[in-house]
Amino acid sequence: MIKKYIVFIVTILMFLTFMSFAQLAIVPPTQEKEGEFTMEERNAGIAQLRIAINKLRMGARPANPAIAIGYGAKSYLYEFDGGETLLISYWADRCSASNRDGFDLLLTEYAAQSSDLSVFINGNEMAISSPIMIIKNKHYIPIVDFTDQLGIKVSWDESQEEELRIAEKNAVPLMEAARKLRKGMTKDEIKELLGDATDYISGRIPVYSFENEEILRLFFNAESDTLSGVLSKKNGLDLLSAEYIARAIDFPIFINDSELLISNPIVFINSQVYVPVENFAEQLGIKVNFDEESQQLEITTK
Repeated sequence: MIKKYIVFIVTILMFLTFMSFAQLAIVPPTQEKEGEFTMEERNAGIAQLRIAINKLRMGARPANPAIAIGYGAKSYLYEFDGGETLLISYWADRCSASNRDGFDLLLTEYAAQSSDLSVFINGNEMAISSPIMIIKNKHYIPIVDFTDQLGIKVSWDESQEEELRIAEKNAVPLMEAARKLRKGMTKDEIKELLGDATDYISGRIPVYSFENEEILRLFFNAESDTLSGVLSKKNGLDLLSAEYIARAIDFPIFINDSELLISNPIVFINSQVYVPVENFAEQLGIKVNFDEESQQLEITTK
């Protein structure tokens, strides 16, 4: 009995010790510099950002935030080196951690839309095997297409892709249903597609159980009774706006044998690794300009 009591006390002490370290784990230096940052400063900020995200995933809580924001005193803004920031917010059922471009870095999946953008390198149109993707208003491009035409060596452990490929394959029926829903369907057509709702939220929002433990919640416009949203409970995406699901990559990508460090997620779409072209180009010292009128991405290496 005494032994069990001692073990219990030790366990509690270990937990409290961990939490005290966790409370201190997300305290970055405040970045006071304004203007341009060096690549070393940016890389240092990204490294600090990654550490903070890993700590949050382990259960750490923010301490001594650089700036405390309202929202019921449940949001905290941190400033890192290189101009990087992280807004940590606590909601009723989850925590979010958004970087300066609005990406919640605690998520593993994002909504992606294809784009008809053309890409030019030094005035010559770039041949790409898959469409440019838009995620959070950022342009994403297949990394291999980009590096091949620039003569840059890119590598990663391809065995790490297997889990992403399996998730992509399992999501095919779900995305096919989402594509049909996006075209506009009546409630009768939705019933024919998905069957009867398994539950209702507040007596009016139908809930459908799908394959792979996926649950969809359907939202309708009150006036027109048309479908306005298809929210996935599993990944938090509105599938009415997601042509593709972009899955965040958690293994390192190497450029000329050096790890690629960017603050926005590198993702896996349609069995290809995609990178945000602006962030990627910045790391390589390449200029990128988006011409909205001509819908062209212009990349200059010279």
